[in-house]
Amino acid sequence: MERLDQVICIEAVTVNPSRHKQDLPEPTNQAELDERLRDYMPIKFGSPLYSKLNKKYWEKEHVSGKSLVIAIHDYHRTGSMVWSRTALSEYLYAKRIRLTKDSNGNKSIIKEDIDFHEYEGKKIPSGFFKLPESENISAVLFTNSATITKFNRMGKIAGLGSQDIKMIRVGKLFDPDPEAFEPIPFSIDIDHPSYQEVWSESIVMFHNSNALYPVDPALFPDITHIRFHDGDYQEITRPYDVMSSVTIVITPTDKFED
Repeated sequence: MERLDQVICIEAVTVNPSRHKQDLPEPTNQAELDERLRDYMPIKFGSPLYSKLNKKYWEKEHVSGKSLVIAIHDYHRTGSMVWSRTALSEYLYAKRIRLTKDSNGNKSIIKEDIDFHEYEGKKIPSGFFKLPESENISAVLFTNSATITKFNRMGKIAGLGSQDIKMIRVGKLFDPDPEAFEPIPFSIDIDHPSYQEVWSESIVMFHNSNALYPVDPALFPDITHIRFHDGDYQEITRPYDVMSSVTIVITPTDKFED
């Protein structure tokens, strides 16, 4: 693609279901979620990203000397993209940030370096942007909303489809308050006059600080940008951007009992 006279090459890849064994079921509580995010999901993300790195697209004539972005989406289980974003960030930068509270309710941030991810005998080094030749990858692009439900919502906003179908969207918004430690929960009827949604919502670009050909965030002003520099995240986030959500679809055939 070309924007403002800069050519950016994009290669897409997906996180898919395992072919030789059954993937873990969806987490049902916070402990299970933390376990998935710690090692299982970084390995799931790492496999397709490492495969793309080994393709060495930057050696191709039409890519050489240009920014190269890998776009990735998690389709390994239904709905898994709603909760897996944190694992991608930790794998890319080999950094884990935890929010904690003491007995008095005081909040603090703990930052941890990650050396590797290990699960059921498989072990990979953490830090995709630290791998040899990863400097040829300018950024990794991720969204958790490249789904059929997204297209259904956008179609409904545009006035397409049946007016008898009701959509309720429930999720979490980014809180622009610098003192905030948690996202803002929300629930809204898609038909409500105040509801708005754009195609760029929930898209995140993770920048490689070591990239040979960095991507200027100004080229994509309507998405979230994250980079890691001098031991800290530097984030440019759209205020109240949707971090994750699910959409409840109600049709005329649905029956409810008191």
